Amino acid sequence: MTVLQKPNHANYTIVKAYCLIALYNTLGKVITSVVTDIVVYLTACHSLLLPNCFGGLPGHMTADPLLYLIHDIKNTWRRKKIVTMIFLDITSAFPNAITDCLLLNMCQLGYPTAVIDLFGAMLDNHCTSLAFNSYTSGVVNIDNSIGQGDPSLMILYLIHSYALVAIPNTLGGDRGEYVDDNFFTTHGSDFM
Repeated sequence: MTVLQKPNHANYTIVKAYCLIALYNTLGKVITSVVTDIVVYLTACHSLLLPNCFGGLPGHMTADPLLYLIHDIKNTWRRKKIVTMIFLDITSAFPNAITDCLLLNMCQLGYPTAVIDLFGAMLDNHCTSLAFNSYTSGVVNIDNSIGQGDPSLMILYLIHSYALVAIPNTLGGDRGEYVDDNFFTTHGSDFM
């Protein structure tokens, strides 16, 4: 992994001022890109994720969840109701993605066994070393993670966090996500 400085940070002595980028060999990236295209195709064609899972899929843009929320808010206001929202920005989402949860979600959503096995093999038993300026660390084993810079990053994280967005909504309202940013809304006649 290469350690890059995030631009315009006031203090580069803290860990949050740096970003880890996974660099794979070219053949690995080609294979992962092809399988990622297959996963995206299957996800879109068979509606494997909820329609309010934005990002990482064809035809989705950053503005889509905002437009979705604005539409929901205005419809609620037209009914003379109140909207309460919670926004979650999952910190360090990709390096903390749990491989077993990802694979279980892929299985429950109906992805082909061969695709699940490929990502299982890709994410299992892997290691890295950190490169910073002229220093390269020793080998570090990685238990869980979706590599930053991996072509499958966005779609795999949507699948990984699917259970959070699929929580049944018993209070009225809605929920959705744009990769690692989630929102939950509820509607009511008052704040109580």
